[in-house]
Amino acid sequence: GYEKALASFKRSKRNLPLLSCYLIHFPGANESRQNPVKNKCLRKETWQALEEVSSVPPSSSSSGNVLVGLSNFKRRHLKEILSYATTKPAAGSLELHPYLQEEELVKLYRDKGIRLFAHSPLGHGSLGLLGDSRTLSLAEKYKITPAQVVLKWHLQKGFLPIAASKSRDRLRENLAISKAASQGRAEIEFDVKDMNILASMEKNARCGFDPNLIA
Repeated sequence: GYEKALASFKRSKRNLPLLSCYLIHFPGANESRQNPVKNKCLRKETWQALEEVSSVPPSSSSSGNVLVGLSNFKRRHLKEILSYATTKPAAGSLELHPYLQEEELVKLYRDKGIRLFAHSPLGHGSLGLLGDSRTLSLAEKYKITPAQVVLKWHLQKGFLPIAASKSRDRLRENLAISKAASQGRAEIEFDVKDMNILASMEKNARCGFDPNLIA
């Protein structure tokens, strides 16, 4: 709701040196999962709060504004927000990976000019994506890791993958796939055949909670 969203934003601003992007994490609350009236009210109030903070600079020493957006909003949730928003969402975050490509939803976000982040870009490992024979085959072909194959797919699709890890070595490995060109190394580029192989891996498999279940 409005008050909780504002309080959360202020708390984040106090605790972070830089706050450049602020998203509504989910289109509804667990306790009101199947309560469309309550969820619609909460979504509208929360978005009104984000519109209010969208004029705040990311830090005390920087110019510009905090980008506001949505996370895990499906087609109907997004269209609802757009029907009354006076400030359009600048960013959207969806669970995206070769096993869950969400082509129609991605097209809607892009048609509305909303930049997409991909959370759970590697499927959290629970889906077996990194051990898929097609992922392994491309990793062998390009002499990169399976995780780098999947991250490169994201980058070529125009997504910004948010890949978390507790391992510094894994973080360096994940970053290396996007830093090759800037470091003077040959940048890997998947050809059409490779991208078609990755496209064929779609199976509507997700590792997170399905936001379709939120009324």
